Amino acid sequence: METLSFIDRATLANEQQTSFYWIDVALEGIITRDELPQVLKTVIHEQHILDINNQIHPPIYEIIDEYEIIIFRTIDQRYDIITPQTRSTSFILINNTLITFHHIEDKTLTKQHHKWQVKKTGTPRDFQTLLHVLLNLIGSSYLELREPLNNQLQIWQQRLIDPNDPFNDWQVLLKAKSSLRWLKINLELQRDVLANWRTETHLTFDSMHQVSFNDLDNHFARIERLADAIRSDLDSLNNIYFASVSQSTNKVMQLIAALSAIFLPLNLIAAIFGMNFENMPLIKTLWGFSLVAIIMLALALLLVWVLRKKKWF
Repeated sequence: METLSFIDRATLANEQQTSFYWIDVALEGIITRDELPQVLKTVIHEQHILDINNQIHPPIYEIIDEYEIIIFRTIDQRYDIITPQTRSTSFILINNTLITFHHIEDKTLTKQHHKWQVKKTGTPRDFQTLLHVLLNLIGSSYLELREPLNNQLQIWQQRLIDPNDPFNDWQVLLKAKSSLRWLKINLELQRDVLANWRTETHLTFDSMHQVSFNDLDNHFARIERLADAIRSDLDSLNNIYFASVSQSTNKVMQLIAALSAIFLPLNLIAAIFGMNFENMPLIKTLWGFSLVAIIMLALALLLVWVLRKKKWF
């Protein structure tokens, strides 16, 4: 549990030393009421303690008389970037203090906390800016998905279209589509939470704050559109792949049909002369076999010419 103190620069001109604080809590396990920062121990609701401990909790925003709670979801670095997963990060706003709760392995906010501790520069000018910086870090973690997802999409495109590549990673592909669908829904929820918080919070926003949070919303919207576009591209690739396989199958069937069309009349002639009748024409003549062979060859060549002209093969 680490605390940073900031001075609201907007009030310095009036010689008001108004401080605001950020307490960052890294969770290694389940946190209890006794382990909470002192400012929260007597006011936080039990349900919200459960929400903080729930790493799969969906994004929410709630405001009560004592405090406000926001739960966002950050990218979980333990999982493959192709099938992105997230885990919760909780923000509690109480008086002039922001308290964040996240898993100890999630370094999204911890790095910024340590940066301000060490450098003491670039610190936020007010409470609203502090919130924007931290939420923007979460948004930036989503933006980092763009390049690897696009690169993987190109790899799948090349593999699915390449006739010499027997693609069989369908389980990975379906899992990626499912993860992207879930990611899109998650981003929609986070945008709704952000909009609700901006509407209902007790904090006030100047024009600069409005621009900053609009930009943050655009970050989430871009990733949402990207996830939707990649899912759509994957569906298109599936359709193209199966159309290609179907076309190849049709060509094989067409070749088999062409060969059957060539040999069927030849088999008919052979079957006729293979019947065990004594008085059949050409059976006992010296040139009978040669004549029938020439007729069969000519018929086969004629059929080949006709089928080639019709572009059956």
